[in-house]
Amino acid sequence: MPPPGPLREWDAGREWAMKKYSVFSLIRQGLRRDAEWPRAWRNPDPKKTYDVVLVGGGGHGLATAYYLAREGIASTVIERDSLASHASGFAYGGLSGGIPNGPQTNYPAIAEGMRLHRELAKVDERAAGRTDPRNVRRVVRALEVVYARRDMGLEQDDATSDPGKEPPPYMTHVVGLSMDRSDLYQRIDDRVDSMIEVGWTDEVRGLLDRGYGIELPSMSSLGYSQLARVVAGEMSLESAVEEGKIKNYGLATWKAFRLPEEKSISLAQVKNLARQSAGGENDHFRFIQLPLSLPMPEAIRMPTQRVGDRLLPAIEAAVELNIFPIASGSIGQGQALSIAEKLKPRLGSVLTHSGQRALQFTRSAPGLATALIGMKQPNHVQQNLELCKKPLLEPERFQAVFKK
Repeated sequence: MPPPGPLREWDAGREWAMKKYSVFSLIRQGLRRDAEWPRAWRNPDPKKTYDVVLVGGGGHGLATAYYLAREGIASTVIERDSLASHASGFAYGGLSGGIPNGPQTNYPAIAEGMRLHRELAKVDERAAGRTDPRNVRRVVRALEVVYARRDMGLEQDDATSDPGKEPPPYMTHVVGLSMDRSDLYQRIDDRVDSMIEVGWTDEVRGLLDRGYGIELPSMSSLGYSQLARVVAGEMSLESAVEEGKIKNYGLATWKAFRLPEEKSISLAQVKNLARQSAGGENDHFRFIQLPLSLPMPEAIRMPTQRVGDRLLPAIEAAVELNIFPIASGSIGQGQALSIAEKLKPRLGSVLTHSGQRALQFTRSAPGLATALIGMKQPNHVQQNLELCKKPLLEPERFQAVFKK
């Protein structure tokens, strides 16, 4: 007779009965803070030994427990909070005193958040009940709202009424806009470049000089936090390698390696900076990631990188500098499919799908370390696995793709 597992319970007839666990029950009970779960084992007191202990009752932990139970293997799930809610990291941290090599817990901030939450509970119990005490910003905002409304002479019920309960006094229409992802990335890159050109870096430097530290909430907005750390000269990547936080590092960009030489990021200069930071030739700048596909072949066709006295395409330059190039956008967000179909004789008529032919081009690029590809459907996974069994295009056949 198997011992009780986390997904079974011992009934009066001393027979095992599967509880009705499902995705919907987990979500429903999570929203209710797990207040209605029945007891799932006979004796919750700790034992001296266990067959399997799962730390964290999140989706992965519960799924593991489920499949172990199906195989007749008893397991015990340790969870400090609601099931299937941010579980594993917190649970492991509670046992180990923190996740090794991970972000350090800001205990003073947590303590301050708890103190403010107690203050909020004294002045507005309802607001405290719907505000997570670990989210210090929300606690502070809730206090601001309560005191501001009191100063305005509003009653307590008005101050604590949940926003959004009453329908708005007007009709609303939700409009969603979309655009090609490559165009979106280019617009984002152009926007960031233009902001830096008109003084964004100087603005951040000025804020730091006036005493606005990186730790302030106002400095944590997207872009500002990253620029602030660059300006402040925090830990270099080579220092992070020395301390064991990372092993290697690289650069990922959508277009900075595909621009003319005078506008492109210089790999040789970045490599030289890495060596200076490392104090010698043994730097850890090992990777670059850039788009490469039939509609975007610049990484192998357009000379943008100067290495010594030669002007080379980005991938060839990376190989010269002992950097491993990784291709993103390997099928050009789908734009490569129609091109691959037209080039079917050159890319391999034995391949059965245009997606395979498009990916075959990218992964066959001389010097490329690997090609990244996203897959939405199981049949796409199967197609790509079949492609992995095929040999790459020979260099001569690869170059012939571009012949008219």
